[in-house]
Amino acid sequence: MTVVGSASHQRKDNRIEVPVAVSFGGNRYQTLDWSLGGFRVGGYQGDLLPGHEFKLDGIGFTVEEIYSVIIDCKVVRSFEGQLAVSFVELTPKAYDALEALMMRRKKYFEKLIKL
Repeated sequence: MTVVGSASHQRKDNRIEVPVAVSFGGNRYQTLDWSLGGFRVGGYQGDLLPGHEFKLDGIGFTVEEIYSVIIDCKVVRSFEGQLAVSFVELTPKAYDALEALMMRRKKYFEKLIKL
């Protein structure tokens, strides 16, 4: 696991470079980096702007393997095809799923619905 981030960015949560996949707005994206506080994706061409709230409807290890997990999110930045997002609130299920992704525990996802 590679962790990126520094005090100069004043991030509460260190970002993890090992990509995961997220699903929202009918599209799937591979993250550029992520943490328990949020994520960043590239190739975004939607209408979400900073301050907009939306629901992430799935996460997984790859864009081909996404599992149903709902997380309330808020756009922090949108620039040059990148979208930086923070998690508004993590339910216990969402927290457990993110922790399983972080620890690369695929067995956890066997009990979740695949999208």
